[in-house]
Amino acid sequence: MDLSAQLGPAQMEEREVMRLLTGFPRYGHDTLFTTVKRLSERSTAYADADGLHLVYPAAAEHAQPSDLAEGTGERALVEAFEALTSHVFTKRPVAAGQTAAQLSGGMDSTNLAISLALAHPGAITPCAMLIGGEAGPQQEARRRAVIGQTGFAFDVTVRAADHPALSPGGLRRSRAEAISPLDEPHLEAADALAQALRARGIHTVLAGFGGDEVARVRRPEGGPVRTRTAPAWCGERVRDLLGEVNTGISPATVAPETALIALEVATPLLARRGLWAVAPFTDPDMVRFGQRLPVQWKADKHLLHRRPRPARDGGEPAAAGELRTPDGPRRTRVRDWAPARLGQGAPPHRAGLSRRRGTRGDRRTGFPLARRRGAVPHGPVPDQRHRTGSAGPVDGISTRRATSAQSAPYAPTAPQGWGG
Repeated sequence: MDLSAQLGPAQMEEREVMRLLTGFPRYGHDTLFTTVKRLSERSTAYADADGLHLVYPAAAEHAQPSDLAEGTGERALVEAFEALTSHVFTKRPVAAGQTAAQLSGGMDSTNLAISLALAHPGAITPCAMLIGGEAGPQQEARRRAVIGQTGFAFDVTVRAADHPALSPGGLRRSRAEAISPLDEPHLEAADALAQALRARGIHTVLAGFGGDEVARVRRPEGGPVRTRTAPAWCGERVRDLLGEVNTGISPATVAPETALIALEVATPLLARRGLWAVAPFTDPDMVRFGQRLPVQWKADKHLLHRRPRPARDGGEPAAAGELRTPDGPRRTRVRDWAPARLGQGAPPHRAGLSRRRGTRGDRRTGFPLARRRGAVPHGPVPDQRHRTGSAGPVDGISTRRATSAQSAPYAPTAPQGWGG
């Protein structure tokens, strides 16, 4: 559908323009144009002779962190996280040979990529945009450490420096009329990576959006609220509107608002090239697990740093192994998480991990549900089914076979300081 006739300066939505210019994006029905609306998660759209009407749902309840049940240690918690990750993967079919996993070097995407690669040895394609600069060597070394000890297929990378913004032949130069102000800032490099993945027959891309929820420590009720200020380049009208940054936005969402906004940026870009984005961290079960996680396991993404490796073939967990990363050695627990068993019955992560605090147990994640005063019960979650589906080189693209160590592959634990 061509909406160009509905777009123009006269149709600009001032609040959305303010959010874009100040760097305070919010999620809701409004877009940059008053003539185009967003059907946000769980919202309802009504169309009749009077026009289009959008209705927000009730706010989703956000659970609070709890304590672990007595006798529940690190191993059981990590096992629960891995069981939950595999359970989320089983909710949709996976065509492993046509699936890529973002492997940026950060902890969010790394954990998901490792889990999927262990479930489908040698079939999952790791991919990344290599950022270069001072952090570039560290990113590449971290990726090598993970790929070298986990069974992946060919590695597909794009160097951002080879596809600078507004470069000749890039989308912003060749199809400027089709570009949105909300597009990926590194659009040219991201599009080059998408083209490289399609050239290899990839249809589905696993993304780490939403992983920060596993490490997010919410502001205590009644605590200080951050004061928003407009950047120096903003004019008087933008500053006047800054107080309305939260006006008309969606009530609390099931998945993290930041993840929904990130998907809104990434999904159109991938869809242009025939790719389908899947973000397991936005799954309601995964979100609730992250919300119930004890604070000490959220801080600095401690849980994501404690990923173990599988046991040796069919046996008991092997002795603790050591992963050497660019930042030095780190001890990591090892075990066999047996992904095949997780498709049978209720996932193991749901049982007995939390200690009651005078509240009823949360049957969805194994943690108790501590109701906050004024909390709105969790609304219905829509069915989130995702569909899934070797070619020559593409300019500026690296495709190489990922190598595995001689021993059984394992999911490494990264040093503290890895990003999301």
